[in-house]
Amino acid sequence: ATVSVLYWHHILLEKMIVFIAPLTEASGNVTTTQRILKYLEESGCGEVGMVDANKPAAERAKIFDDFERSQGIGLTVTLHAYKGGKALLEYMKEKKPVPNITVFGGTDINENVNDEVKKNIMSEVLARSCRAVCFSQDMKDRAIAAFGSNMNIEYDIAPQAVIASVPDREKLSPIQSLLPSFFSNHRHSSSLRLFIAPMGVRPVKDPLFLLKAFPKVHQQFPDAYCVVVGPILDKNIGDDLINQDEEQSGVCYSPAMPQQDLHELYTKECVVAVINCSLSEGQPQAAMEGMRLGTPALLRSISGNTAIAENDVTALFFDDAQSFSSQAIKLLSSDCTAIARSGREHVENNFSSETESRYYKTAAQSAYALYDKR
Repeated sequence: ATVSVLYWHHILLEKMIVFIAPLTEASGNVTTTQRILKYLEESGCGEVGMVDANKPAAERAKIFDDFERSQGIGLTVTLHAYKGGKALLEYMKEKKPVPNITVFGGTDINENVNDEVKKNIMSEVLARSCRAVCFSQDMKDRAIAAFGSNMNIEYDIAPQAVIASVPDREKLSPIQSLLPSFFSNHRHSSSLRLFIAPMGVRPVKDPLFLLKAFPKVHQQFPDAYCVVVGPILDKNIGDDLINQDEEQSGVCYSPAMPQQDLHELYTKECVVAVINCSLSEGQPQAAMEGMRLGTPALLRSISGNTAIAENDVTALFFDDAQSFSSQAIKLLSSDCTAIARSGREHVENNFSSETESRYYKTAAQSAYALYDKR
């Protein structure tokens, strides 16, 4: 039923929306959280609060308590059924339930469902939820297969928006200032060609795969390098990445940079492609931002990636080190303008902020209707 704007304004000013998410440095969770918070704040639905699921339990509990005392909590939106959901359950378990919208992460569906303890926690979170948000049809199908469809919950598909832009031409930076560590260690020529692999360095992102796959490319094209860009979240893997022979492998490491600088980097003439070599992915945001800016994407053939692109049409896919090398060499030796253009148009047309914004505003109003009935 249609509800008047004044009615919703009255309800939502009485109770807060609390967004719960695990915020890891330079991760997709941070940008996803920023977007959804912005949509909810712009909706006129009242005050929105934030709880970082990675904070200590006592710190989280204090934030929850402050929200309860100030206006009360009328709706929770939980990013990641396990990590965010665990924080939700710890605080709300003994309290009067309020409607919850759960937003699955790729790790939930690709990995956590295989751990019985984590799966049980996610099941309990879903039992407290009125909606579960999936980024693709594949993610929805796998969620229903894991948790069943007989729960009192709606499984929705809401692709993440991909937002990317570059500064005005007069504000552009030379590539040397974007990748100072790379250019301090490597001579560069007019024929330099770079593959950019944005990631938080940890096992699931599989950066060490590049040490096996890229040397063949570098051997054939000595001016081609693969630059891993992002924070080191696993020290052992980070050490292996930093201490290997860069001139032999062609693989280099550069620290995390602001998102705007990364977007600008994608558009530099010497950048050949953006790489996603993850073992598990919900939706490859950083690679899709490159696609949105017209940079070809070289993606591992996993469900989170194949859900957003088509091989040889909107991106190039690989299954192993050999196919990676073949596709990278293809990018270096062939005209892939058509793939880059198709990838840009595909992302622009199917992953808009307008669609994502409309979904979360409607979902919040629907969930508040449930609260009003309790």
